[in-house]
Amino acid sequence: MTWGPAETVVFSGANNRKRHDNNVASVESAFLVEFGQTYSSTEYGHTRDALQHMLELATAGLDGEEELILYVDDHGDTEFDIDEWWDYLFPGIPIIVNSPLGWSTGMAEEPLVLHPGWEAALQGNAQQGDWPDPALLLTVAFDSTEYPDGLPFSPAYRITFNDVSLRIHEGYVAAGSEVRVPVQWSLIKSGENWIEIRPVAAEFADVTLLITNLDLVSGPINELDVDAVVPYEMQ
Repeated sequence: MTWGPAETVVFSGANNRKRHDNNVASVESAFLVEFGQTYSSTEYGHTRDALQHMLELATAGLDGEEELILYVDDHGDTEFDIDEWWDYLFPGIPIIVNSPLGWSTGMAEEPLVLHPGWEAALQGNAQQGDWPDPALLLTVAFDSTEYPDGLPFSPAYRITFNDVSLRIHEGYVAAGSEVRVPVQWSLIKSGENWIEIRPVAAEFADVTLLITNLDLVSGPINELDVDAVVPYEMQ
C-alpha cells in the first residue's frame, strides 16, 4: 500500500497492559518516519477529551489533499453518562438528593440499560487476570457556606447499585469535587441496573445536594486473550 500525505492520530485508552503503550510508541515512530507528523496519546493523554482534541488538531490540518489516519490500540474504558441520560428523559430537571426518598434511577420509571458488552468484557477480563475496576464518579454541589469544611458524604449518604450498598469515600467532600465510588464488577449486569442515592442521617435529609455529574465507568478494559473463557452465553 502506498500512503499519500496524511494527518495521523495514535491513541490508546486507559489500560493495564504495557503492550498497548508499546504498540502506540511503535506506530507513533512509524508515522513520524512516514509522514513526519502524528498526534499521540503518549503526549496528549488517554482520555476521551484527549482523543477529541487530537482529532480536532488533525482535521484542522487537512488541506484537501491529505488523508486522515487514526490508529487505536486497546479498548480503553466504557462510560455511561447517567446525568446526560437523566437530562434526556427530563430536560432541565437536575439530579437532586434532598429528602428521605433520595434519588434513584427508578424515578425515571426505567433503569439504566447496559449493552451485553459491559458484562462480557468485565467477566472476560477477570477470567484472564486483568482485575476490573469499575466505579461511579459523582460531582456534587451544595451550600458551601453552610458546610465550609465540606460535606461528610460518608456516613451521611448511602449509595446502592442493584440493591447492594457501595463503600463511599470516608471523610469530607468539597463542593464541586469528584467522588469516586468503587463498584464490585460482578454487580454490573447486561440489561437493567438500578442505582439509588439516599441520605441516611436525619440531619442531612433536607440538605439540597445537587449531582452535577454522575457516570458509571468500567475502568480499563483490555482485549481478551484467545484462550480466555468468557462465562457469557452469546445469543
